[in-house]
Amino acid sequence: MESYYDLGKGYPIVMLHSFNHSKLMWEYSLPWFLEHGYRVIAPDLRGHGENELNGREMSIDKFSDDVIELLDKLGIKKAAFLGSSAGGYTTLDIWKKRPDLISAMVLAGSKAQRDSEEIISRRKEQIKTLKDRGLKGHLDNVHKRLAKNTVVNKPWVLDLVRSMSANMSQDAIIGALEALISKPDHTDILSSINVPTLIICGEEDIFTPCEYSKYLNERIANSELLLLKDAAHINPLDQPEIFNSSVLEFLEKNRI
Repeated sequence: MESYYDLGKGYPIVMLHSFNHSKLMWEYSLPWFLEHGYRVIAPDLRGHGENELNGREMSIDKFSDDVIELLDKLGIKKAAFLGSSAGGYTTLDIWKKRPDLISAMVLAGSKAQRDSEEIISRRKEQIKTLKDRGLKGHLDNVHKRLAKNTVVNKPWVLDLVRSMSANMSQDAIIGALEALISKPDHTDILSSINVPTLIICGEEDIFTPCEYSKYLNERIANSELLLLKDAAHINPLDQPEIFNSSVLEFLEKNRI
């Protein structure tokens, strides 16, 4: 994995972006945590951003293997993890494989369950749209990942999301959707999580509704749940000020 940010000198925070996005989704979080003395490591997952697919297999398992390999390469023994959506799936997969790497985790717009048949059908429809209409048809729907207030009053955020989505090849987006369809079930590991955990959900999230976040909160011991108003699936971009300050408060309260 050659496409990543590694900035700052303090305690490391690993930021894992969501499906069809890239390390650029942390545009508001990167400077915030750097200013507060943390080291920020933000990779592009394979097939995303500048990390080209090049015929490689895409799966949550491969995403987590790539991140573990990167941290070993950087000599990171332990870090806080901040995962959005698929980045949260990847964080849970890393916990299953290498819990020694994780000192705390933030799961934003994420879940532990496999996709339901309804969600799988939706993803298959997305794949069909990509094959029938190409990237344009796919990009017509990315606004649904953001809150209504963001779409109306922060058009530059919508442009950022569209730009990240358009930066992936059609084959990579299809591969990433197939990786989500085959997402492993992580419900069996939730009771083993014994590090501080903050769970964040945007109240307008139609892709991972807050029932999934509440499920995580009920099953991860001593976890905290934060529901954000005027926020949807990509809540770090919908409400960056509240998101960043809440994560910082959580980390500092837990002496991370």
